[in-house]
Amino acid sequence: RLVQPSCSYQGSAPTTALQAVQGYGRSLGNVLIVKVGYNESVSGYRQGIDRIMRAALAQGCAVVVGTPGRVADHARRGVLGPDALATVAFDEADDMLDLGFREELEAILAALPQRRRTLMFSATITPRIEALAARFQTDAVRLDIAARADEGKIVFQGVLAAPDDRDKAVINLLCLHEPESALIFCARRESVTLLAAKLSARGLRVVALSGDLGQGDRNAALAAMRDGRAKVCVATDVA
Repeated sequence: RLVQPSCSYQGSAPTTALQAVQGYGRSLGNVLIVKVGYNESVSGYRQGIDRIMRAALAQGCAVVVGTPGRVADHARRGVLGPDALATVAFDEADDMLDLGFREELEAILAALPQRRRTLMFSATITPRIEALAARFQTDAVRLDIAARADEGKIVFQGVLAAPDDRDKAVINLLCLHEPESALIFCARRESVTLLAAKLSARGLRVVALSGDLGQGDRNAALAAMRDGRAKVCVATDVA
């Protein structure tokens, strides 16, 4: 159940965002944030984690933050009672749709009170985002935080490489162009770790970003890129 109806809030976000939001709640001092989600590294303890989540929700809280699947599951089982909810927010809505959570998002929104504030944050406004907003928002205001880059000034280039040669191609391109900074995306966390290790072994100053990192380590990695201590960042696309 949610307490303090005037400020009660529910948010859905990818797993990598949950720890940051919960840490922010602790810094406020008087806001109880319950994190609803699983980490693959502790999946063996899912039953124990589920009991902890249910107990925290039963006590009542001001904010619930969770992945779409877990929030929808708790709502279906009646563990999460949304009657007092005043605000719902979807962070990285475009990524959640790309990951196949459309049904979960729609189920969450359909179960919520009609009188609520619905917020959606998205790096891109795709037709699917617009359709979701049109269905579940009323008189919505669109806010563009930053102007879009002029795509005409961006040069897109591609290199065709066999799967076994991709890492070598990346290393060769970095050595050839010697960029001041570079961002490399990998599909899996294991690929991030492996490629970062290979680049480091070649003498490149590299940091890695993935869901395995805590918020402190993520902040340290980004700070290293900002101040030039690292030149290459290898990351998953949702990190």
